[in-house]
Amino acid sequence: MRAIELFAGAGGLGIGVSRAGFRPSLIIERDRWCCETLRENRNVIDNDWPSPTEGDIRAVDFRPHAGVDIVGNYIHDSLSYRSPQFAGKS
Repeated sequence: MRAIELFAGAGGLGIGVSRAGFRPSLIIERDRWCCETLRENRNVIDNDWPSPTEGDIRAVDFRPHAGVDIVGNYIHDSLSYRSPQFAGKS
């Protein structure tokens, strides 16, 4: 089974989904530090993990990933760039 992880952060949901038997075909995150963490740790997590796609989700072409079994994640508002505490600091 294949998965796409949106707003991946450091990959917590992806780790859980992988342990449940899914394989990520796409990991998307815009924060460069989170992407760096994912790149450093992806072989420790699972050799099948793709390198994260770094950038705005609106620019991602999802067509090559048609037919994935699950797409998921959420933005934690207290940590999000949308949060007032981070306003103008991205």
